[in-house]
Amino acid sequence: MKKILLATISFLMIGGAAATLAAGARQAEDPAVMLRAAIEKEEVDGDLQGAIALYKQIVERHSGQAAVAAKAQLRIGICYEKLGNAEAVKAYEAVLSRFPKEAEAVAEARGRLASLRKPEPAVLTVTRLPGPFSMECDTLSPDGTKLVGIGFNEGQNVVVYDLATKKRDFITSYDWGAESYSTYTPIWSPDGKEVAYSAAMVGPGGYHELRIATLGGKSRTLFQETSGGGIAPCDWLPGGGVVAVKGKGTYSLVLISTKDGSCRELCPLERVYSPRDIVMADASASADASPDGRFIAFSDGPGENGQDIYIISTDGSSRVRLTDHPADDKEPRWSPDGRHIVFLSLRHGSWALWGMAVKDGKPDGEPHMLLEGMQNTDLGAWTDKGLLSKTMTLIQDLYIADIDPERHEVRGKPHVVDYMPAGTNVSPAWSPDGTRLAFVSHSVDHPNEAYVVVMPAEEGAARKYKIPTDKFQSASFRDLRWRPDSSALGLSHWANDGQYSFFQIDLATEQWKTWPLAEAGASTIEWRKDGKAFMFVRRPRSGSERGLFEMDVESGESRQLMGPNDAPPNTFVVLLKASRDYKKLAVSSAGMILILDLDTKEIQTIKWDKGRLMVPAWSPDGNYFVTGGNAIKDGQPSGRDYYIVSVKDGQVKPLDLKRFMNPREQLTGPPDWSLDGKRIAFSTRLWQAQKDLIQNVIPNK
Repeated sequence: MKKILLATISFLMIGGAAATLAAGARQAEDPAVMLRAAIEKEEVDGDLQGAIALYKQIVERHSGQAAVAAKAQLRIGICYEKLGNAEAVKAYEAVLSRFPKEAEAVAEARGRLASLRKPEPAVLTVTRLPGPFSMECDTLSPDGTKLVGIGFNEGQNVVVYDLATKKRDFITSYDWGAESYSTYTPIWSPDGKEVAYSAAMVGPGGYHELRIATLGGKSRTLFQETSGGGIAPCDWLPGGGVVAVKGKGTYSLVLISTKDGSCRELCPLERVYSPRDIVMADASASADASPDGRFIAFSDGPGENGQDIYIISTDGSSRVRLTDHPADDKEPRWSPDGRHIVFLSLRHGSWALWGMAVKDGKPDGEPHMLLEGMQNTDLGAWTDKGLLSKTMTLIQDLYIADIDPERHEVRGKPHVVDYMPAGTNVSPAWSPDGTRLAFVSHSVDHPNEAYVVVMPAEEGAARKYKIPTDKFQSASFRDLRWRPDSSALGLSHWANDGQYSFFQIDLATEQWKTWPLAEAGASTIEWRKDGKAFMFVRRPRSGSERGLFEMDVESGESRQLMGPNDAPPNTFVVLLKASRDYKKLAVSSAGMILILDLDTKEIQTIKWDKGRLMVPAWSPDGNYFVTGGNAIKDGQPSGRDYYIVSVKDGQVKPLDLKRFMNPREQLTGPPDWSLDGKRIAFSTRLWQAQKDLIQNVIPNK
């Protein structure tokens, strides 16, 4: 009996010791505990290299806990700074790119980056301009008191913002009508009394114009681009004349007279713009005129990479290369005294502000770095008040909301999908077998790279597959669709050269296949039930080729499933979502949901009398949708939220996810509903705008 008692006591002691060891191991792996240990090693032991190793472990193992991981990444930079190591800059920049939502860590990282820049911080200063800002393509007035940009009300219009009074005045009044215009890229006249801007005709037969408006709203057409291409104003010469980029397919730097609208080509450009980019900030920011009007500095080069800075005289008689470097140089800006040009460059490994002395339109010295930490930043005008820099950060996060599968009510606050890098992830899709979640993740460090990420629905490591394209539109990859047997994923893509394509990744072989969809207006895709073909929409302006088609993945041959006579107008839009049995397609059209029966060609319409419904995702039983929508109150949209819609009777029930989110965070779509009906994956978008005035840009010697 005594032996049994002793054995029992020994067993309990061993078990207790094992439990204690296990608890200790769990505690040691706790990221907060690891962070305290690393800080102690840094500050108490003075072991900076050992502390760096511990901080890196926290970032690698616990990146999903962003608050702790961001602090660890910040401490890596602090340790390197203490060591006098240049790696400190990269460590602080990693805080900005990987953890943009951690405000405290980001603020300290920005401050430390500023303290490390050259020249000395006492010379160059950066001052935050007062907001809030709700404009795009904005730039500073010659006297430094106002901004002009693009704002949104009943349409897309030119707006002036007074920095002192914070008052906005719209100086154009276009609406979203079929015969109206959208405005882009306004620039100031030298006296600050007028603005020139690009106006694009909305609807069939659309065209682009260059217009001039007074601040009181009186406007006139200066030039119409008749080639079918676009035009982007860049700067306004002191003696009259607008410098612009224009063209279609091939592009030129041109000078348009403000007196009679005559157009003179200064030089052809190597750069090829997408149809959208030619009216956007990328083209408009590419050139700047010298204060005396004798020269124009501009960036050019093949494609989006490999750009250099050039100077051309306004009479076209001379052209010289200002920079010649493998890294990108872009957005040149003349100093108010005409003696220097600054530009954004990647030659240091990350975007920074560089400067160079010039004399009589030629380089007068070597380029030198002025300010680091210019990621996601564009340059505005450089006036006597300072150089405007505009930082616009887009944060896109994936969330999962737990819901009651019967009552369709949210069970607590949604949680962010545990994947790094965060802030760049879109288009969630649950696998048909319910075991995995896939989504698209854009690269933080390389804007022209994106991946399909596949991770287990419960726990496990994620795998990523690089999408085989580098020609990106801003709204790329709006869909991600599993093949019905869960063996592959497909997605469509509208490239910045206007080409539509369908990509498929086979998860077993990890091999990609690509099918070009040459038809203008091709849509996102959806699979047929057998997985041997995918469906898409052709949307030419008219004709029998408009409608729903399918393409065989083996032969590449396509055939029409539904034509323009099979459905009411506006049925064939760009986003498709198949039911679980692949017998029906849901699309959104003019704020309604249309359900297309692929066998009978019958169409069911679900219309919400209180607002507009977006593209939906089907419930597992096919009886409901989860969809984004905008409720209309007092004639105005109240902001997008998610709703549960009954397929049977069209009843709409708020899911009320917006109450859990940042008020400025937009719910985007489409969401996706898990196979067990207990989870909804969705994405959000948050724009963070910041405008700074950089003063004393060139250090006094």
